[in-house]
Amino acid sequence: MQPESIETFIDPIIAVCREQFPRKCGNCGREFSDFQDFAANTRPFGALLPTYLRDDLFGAISYVNCLCGNTITLECVDAAVNGRLAEAILREAVICGRPVRAILMDLRAEVRRRVLGAA
Repeated sequence: MQPESIETFIDPIIAVCREQFPRKCGNCGREFSDFQDFAANTRPFGALLPTYLRDDLFGAISYVNCLCGNTITLECVDAAVNGRLAEAILREAVICGRPVRAILMDLRAEVRRRVLGAA
């Protein structure tokens, strides 16, 4: 069986994220009607993540800030694919010689690009 590429997980990540809407910011009460609205009106954490995320593979793509500054999280994968995605990310890091964090940032950027491009 061929190892799964990270690309195969993008659509499932988007699907899991879409299932979590509508929702609202717990601080300012801003309502996000869908994942596209959420992606357009939040800011993802940058490459320098807070200390509590350093060991969290998926925190890099699931943590964002509302425009008010409040942190909001999404589950970006379901339990059934979590381990497989982790393996694919770690495998790509070894093959490409890139840090896991850089791969996660690229994955996050691609998810957001596809969601925002769906306007």
